[in-house]
Amino acid sequence: MGSSGTGKFSDYSKSTQANTSGGNGGSSGEDPCAAEVDAVLEEVERSQYYKLHNSLPSVGIHVGVMLKERLAVEVNGELIGYLPTEYNYLASCIKSGSTYSGVITSVANHPVFRIQVHIART
Repeated sequence: MGSSGTGKFSDYSKSTQANTSGGNGGSSGEDPCAAEVDAVLEEVERSQYYKLHNSLPSVGIHVGVMLKERLAVEVNGELIGYLPTEYNYLASCIKSGSTYSGVITSVANHPVFRIQVHIART
């Protein structure tokens, strides 16, 4: 058994696409923009924060989410990393007026640099 379609977004009806305007959010009835996110950030070692401070921020520090070329997580205006692409739906939420903030929940320097954050709509 195979699947049909061209692999383009036009193959999907509007009823199967996520509703990011604060409405019903598809068949589940949940608003995807209201979901809380626990994520490990990407490109931490290349971040503005690491380059300026030669260290990672501490657990418990408050963070914000900004839409730049990607979904960026920052501390006091300094980029600390990017959210993984699986959370790209938040870009539509931000464009629709939602804002997100959170806290750093885990930091590791070894074996690789790692920052985990908990993010929620504010």
